[in-house]
Amino acid sequence: MEKDGIARIGYIGNYKVYSRLIREKAGIPFFDYNEFDKHIDEIWTHRNHGIYCYDESGNEVTVDSDQIICFLIDSGFLVKDRIDKIFIGFNRKFPGSLDDQGWFGVEIGTREELAHKKAITEEHGSSFDKYTSAVNYDSISLFLGKSLGKEISTDECAEILRNSFEKAQKNKTLAVVENQYDSQKQMSFFPIPIVNNENKRLFIKMNKNKSEIGYSEWFGAFVIAEDELKEELLSFYCFHVGSFIFQSLASANQFYDSLAHKAMRENWKWSDTSRDDRYSQPILKSYLEHTYYRLVDEDIERDNAQKKIVSYKGKSYFNSGLLDHNFRQIIIVGTEEVLEKDIPGLGVCRWTLLSELKAYSHNEHEIARMFREDELPAIASYFTDYREVVFDASLDIHTNDRHIFEDGVERGRLPKYKEEYEKVKDDEVEKELLLTRIARDFDSARERAKLMAERNYKLAVPQFYKENNEIQFLLPIYLGEREEAEKPQCALVLSLDKSGRRPYYRGETILTLDMAYNNTRLIAKPDVFWLNDLV
Repeated sequence: MEKDGIARIGYIGNYKVYSRLIREKAGIPFFDYNEFDKHIDEIWTHRNHGIYCYDESGNEVTVDSDQIICFLIDSGFLVKDRIDKIFIGFNRKFPGSLDDQGWFGVEIGTREELAHKKAITEEHGSSFDKYTSAVNYDSISLFLGKSLGKEISTDECAEILRNSFEKAQKNKTLAVVENQYDSQKQMSFFPIPIVNNENKRLFIKMNKNKSEIGYSEWFGAFVIAEDELKEELLSFYCFHVGSFIFQSLASANQFYDSLAHKAMRENWKWSDTSRDDRYSQPILKSYLEHTYYRLVDEDIERDNAQKKIVSYKGKSYFNSGLLDHNFRQIIIVGTEEVLEKDIPGLGVCRWTLLSELKAYSHNEHEIARMFREDELPAIASYFTDYREVVFDASLDIHTNDRHIFEDGVERGRLPKYKEEYEKVKDDEVEKELLLTRIARDFDSARERAKLMAERNYKLAVPQFYKENNEIQFLLPIYLGEREEAEKPQCALVLSLDKSGRRPYYRGETILTLDMAYNNTRLIAKPDVFWLNDLV
């Protein structure tokens, strides 16, 4: 399909935020993409006005020059309360003509502002800006602003990144890492002097540039927390699923298939067959991965108490929480491995992992020679009082409507409204009307679900939220007219809020039914009709 507007000119690095920047700068309530694209197409086709081109020296050149390194195109909008035009800036790697490929953007501002940015880059930031290209300072500044609890301008953001980059070069904390399985997959990163809301150090990560887009060997700049960076780095050194090492995807699937066969019958696959997943038993893979994480956390919390993960002669033993066909507990055994890497900017990183995983029934020789039945490693626990996993239907439910619904539709978790949303998402007025209607439908569905929960205490199922170590509830949401004749369309995640005078359930997000089953399966196999239909 042929692209329109600025999308036909080149790569758009900040496609999601440029319209917001234009709206804010122009002081307009909504942005009409169709009219905007027509305007840009008109200028781009005729090129007799509205385009300003520059060569490598910063000199203005004509639109038919073959020495253009960047250009500005008139957006058709004016700065609020001023007569200055708002322009859109594009750049490319090498000088050429406007019709050449390899343009990327966009930057938003007046001619003077964009020229000032270019001068600042040349004077103060040439080292970082030559190292990587297509940096979206707008989105990074929003992210950093949330971490710091204050607004950060794009100029301030650029200054932080450039200073941090130069410091990393000087201190040799600028890292370049190559994937040992794929030499074409590389990333570079360096620390910045900011922590996120969880007090984790933040880094700027860049990917290997595999195309002609951009100025340099590296592409983009993405904010990533230290723990997420380490998790991503581990994939560069081995094939792993959480803390489990496998030789390959095939060997991982072989293990999960054998475990699924050994355990009591249960469907560990997605009900949505169109969902692409490289794992043969994706729900089982997620279940075991997070069960092990929970056992590790419990052992840390328990300190010197009896451990749930037992180490002996280089092997670890833990309870999978599953039973075999004869109601015997399934214990997982793995060989302990410590992977250690000295990485610039991070220092020495150690990962404690398990390889050569095998599953045994507790009466098999490998387990029986290690444990008496009353000494077997205990299963993971997620609550201490059974009342924690019983939904209190007498409490109110409140949701942060706009965040939940807009996010839910965009991420495919409210398919009923997906087609409508795609048609109006770029029109703020129409989008607001649709979201208001979704909120009204959702309010009605939520109240109906609450009535059902009052009559069936098992309707709302519990899930464990690892970030806060808390129990949440998943409430089925029926967006049709007759609940008994259809399945729910999604599940609403509820957290119990006791911070005020009256406790209530706070709506956090929306999940698909597959996601709901996957999450609640960690605590127990759900015994409720609206999820059992999936298996």
